[in-house]
Amino acid sequence: MPRSTRSFTYRLNLTKSAGSRQAPRLLQIKGAKDFYEGTATEVSGLQMLDENTVRMTLEQPNVSWVSQLTHSSPILFILPEHVLKDADPAQLDNHPFIKKPDVSTGPYQYVQFVADQFVEFKANPNYFKGAPKIEKVFVRLAEPPTQLAQFERGELDVMYKVTAKDAERLKSNTNLSIIPLQGLGVFQIAWNNERFPDKRVRQAFMYAIDRESLIKVVLRGEGRLVHSTIIGPEWANYNDLNQYKYDPAKARALLQDAGWDSGKTVNITWSKGFADIELAAPIVQQQLKEVGFNLELAPLDSPAYIKKVVSEPDFDLAWFSGGVYALDPDISSAYYECANWTPRGANTTHYCNKELDTLFAQGRATTDTTKRKDVYARAAAILNEDVPTTFWWSENIIYGVSKRLKGIKAGTNDYLWWNIQEWSLD
Repeated sequence: MPRSTRSFTYRLNLTKSAGSRQAPRLLQIKGAKDFYEGTATEVSGLQMLDENTVRMTLEQPNVSWVSQLTHSSPILFILPEHVLKDADPAQLDNHPFIKKPDVSTGPYQYVQFVADQFVEFKANPNYFKGAPKIEKVFVRLAEPPTQLAQFERGELDVMYKVTAKDAERLKSNTNLSIIPLQGLGVFQIAWNNERFPDKRVRQAFMYAIDRESLIKVVLRGEGRLVHSTIIGPEWANYNDLNQYKYDPAKARALLQDAGWDSGKTVNITWSKGFADIELAAPIVQQQLKEVGFNLELAPLDSPAYIKKVVSEPDFDLAWFSGGVYALDPDISSAYYECANWTPRGANTTHYCNKELDTLFAQGRATTDTTKRKDVYARAAAILNEDVPTTFWWSENIIYGVSKRLKGIKAGTNDYLWWNIQEWSLD
């Protein structure tokens, strides 16, 4: 299979006109900033040792770099130089390959995409871990309620993110297995901090919501409350943070101190079909109303949501879940550092705290766990105090799997299909 023989993918993502959201992370590579600004023609910190090995030299030490490159949220995927070398980086989204990515190094290769129905893949006989046992895979495109119905009818073999409520009911189905994996992400609400710069308003929101009761209703024991996004690994769990216990009176007092206009309406959006959000949303709306905070619920179809929140930011509050925060405390830096504002980076909140930026830089610069623990304790305290996002919980990822599917094993993260090439069907 053709593949790049040079560091093409990294250079393409570091080409300014490409507008890559991964550029802020890749700018940590030595010489990347000069290349990005057009004052250098190569990235000095990228060396191809052979056709399959790239060496990256960073400007500063970063102990979390490998975690950022791998696991379930890699920085980027390798792109084929022989296909894209002459493409205009500014028009990459319109390139035929992006619409039909038929060159791949993964276990499966693209076959076709049928809008609003499915994406079809075929086994890659040259996959480096061995050809997959299942010849074809179809990824069904549907909202979660439709997926659930298809799963129960036997039309789906795997369902991602089954709700805790549905998982309890499906356990009695003898044809299905329910597999919960400890989640790495955080269920949260991003505030547009440019529109809501007063942390007292954001803190009031935390006190106004009975998160402890909601987690029992929504997750039914399949998760844990969190009070920042710095939630792991084990040495980076901090129990001395403000837990924002349900306190409507305190919420009202904070809003009053902040001069909040109780006649103001705030819009909250999310991607339609997110069952956990849709279960919690009306309860949250009522609890906020009781403290003088008017919340308008405005879910959007996924493309419209991405445009409003990420590519062309224009929102008040955005509700979502995900990430791999528990892998390393520095994972949070991508979402809160000043340089990473959307659409260029992943900081949807447009929050900026220079002290926090400094702590993130210090924490990733040492391999000494004791020092890192102290640094990230201070970082977690800042996030907990400033609440640039409303922190809810870290939920387990629940998969539904047909019992005719064999070879599934839990991996080191919350992605079930890490060994998909070993799966087989009865």
